[in-house]
Amino acid sequence: MKKNIILFFSAFLLICTSAVAQMNQAQADQKAQQLLNQYQADLELTIEQVTDFHQTISSYLMKREEIENKALAPDARKSALMALSNEETTKMASILNSNQLKLYKKLKPKIQPM
Repeated sequence: MKKNIILFFSAFLLICTSAVAQMNQAQADQKAQQLLNQYQADLELTIEQVTDFHQTISSYLMKREEIENKALAPDARKSALMALSNEETTKMASILNSNQLKLYKKLKPKIQPM
């Protein structure tokens, strides 16, 4: 009987944790779509680029949330967020052409401020 109760609560916690993670991913996808919409007109992304651009932004939004939720000193948090932003920009270099990348770097501080 005691094992069944422990198994039930373990399964319940696993389900709750999965649901929270899915909500966070859904929220990241929604925010990524909003950001994509802001970039789209200026960057003139192709259909192929749109998918990769969206996935990249969504992924980095999740990573950003992880950093923001960590117990870090303010300087360490700022440093980690800057490094993540630079990593995201580097990833975009594999998605965008050189003109788009230049424009992305110009727009990013306005659309995705630190």
